[in-house]
Amino acid sequence: MTKKPTIVSSHSLYKDSHIEVRQDVLKRKSFLWNQVYLHWNSKNAVCVIPFEKNGVYLINQYRHASAKTFWQFPGGLMEPKMSEFDLAKKELAEEAGFLADNVVKIGTVSPEPGLTTVRVKVFLATRLKKTKRSLEKSEIGMKLHFFDLMTVEKMIEQGNIDCGITLSAFLLFTLHQKKKVKKS
Repeated sequence: MTKKPTIVSSHSLYKDSHIEVRQDVLKRKSFLWNQVYLHWNSKNAVCVIPFEKNGVYLINQYRHASAKTFWQFPGGLMEPKMSEFDLAKKELAEEAGFLADNVVKIGTVSPEPGLTTVRVKVFLATRLKKTKRSLEKSEIGMKLHFFDLMTVEKMIEQGNIDCGITLSAFLLFTLHQKKKVKKS
């Protein structure tokens, strides 16, 4: 196991209620380097896979940092005094317009461990029931669409789904489904 480097100095470059951009100077032996990264105050987020009838629902959302829209699973950042499980149910209702009789955690993803401290808890939601969507102002224009699993795989192969969290969540989902088949 590689030994951790020593932190020589650490500075906050920007901070708000959600994130802090930090710059650390690290040292290993005589080598020094800068590391800039996002430190999420909540450190956790959720991603929810709405699954039914051999398919999933994806949202199509504009992401300013990439200047494009992405097909993604619903999700969001942790909120004070709310469990990961409750946040998963809240994001499912708000972004996808579903309540679920069954919500289970199927894994955790570190989407970019060299750039951010966030860890995303991935949930699978099944036995869905329609409810009213209540999008936040920054989510207005977000579209929701159902895709069968074969179509999702083709979209991934063609590069039409390239959100790292969504790709990782889909892999966890696929492994979870294989486990279920083996148990049957």
